[in-house]
Amino acid sequence: MKKMLVSVMLALALALPAYAKDVDIDALARSYVDEGDALMKAGKYMTAYHTYGRAAKLVPGYFEAVKDMGVALAADGQYEKAVAVYDKAAAMDPADAGLYYDKGTALVRLGRYDEALTALDMAIEKDPVMAYAYGNKGTVLYMLGRYGEAEDALGRMVVLKPGDAMAHYNRGLALMKLGRADDAAQSFRMAHDIEPRLNVPEIK
Repeated sequence: MKKMLVSVMLALALALPAYAKDVDIDALARSYVDEGDALMKAGKYMTAYHTYGRAAKLVPGYFEAVKDMGVALAADGQYEKAVAVYDKAAAMDPADAGLYYDKGTALVRLGRYDEALTALDMAIEKDPVMAYAYGNKGTVLYMLGRYGEAEDALGRMVVLKPGDAMAHYNRGLALMKLGRADDAAQSFRMAHDIEPRLNVPEIK
């Protein structure tokens, strides 16, 4: 009886690898990414981070999972770690414009403006119609006192996203710094027309 039991246990052990091969690893990893997305929406950023990590561990080189790990870290305010993860993701897919946008945004939060501009320029190079990359670039340039370049970047965002009130507002601020009061007033009026609750400066 004991010998028979050992034989049965051995047969089950030998059968496990065959069962494991039947599991669709890619589908399982995808389910972890979907779960992570749901956790992000619920504001559970670090739980989402670890869930994306399970997907990345299951499928080495899973770009989306690694990129989303960075997004989760950034959402949790861990920008330094997020940038490091974005760099890992960039090694997997250097053509993804959104990755450089996310990295640039994290670098802005860290006050690393020159690096942020480099990342945002990479995003624009890979996706020339990414409106918010121009917007963030314009904001960074404004903070650096490079008002002419800021106005140009924000002007490009206005063309791509004419219904974005903050794009018009921020462009107005840059125009004021450039001494172009009439153009600034027009930008502020457009911002207020789109979003009446927006407080815009009075230009005399």
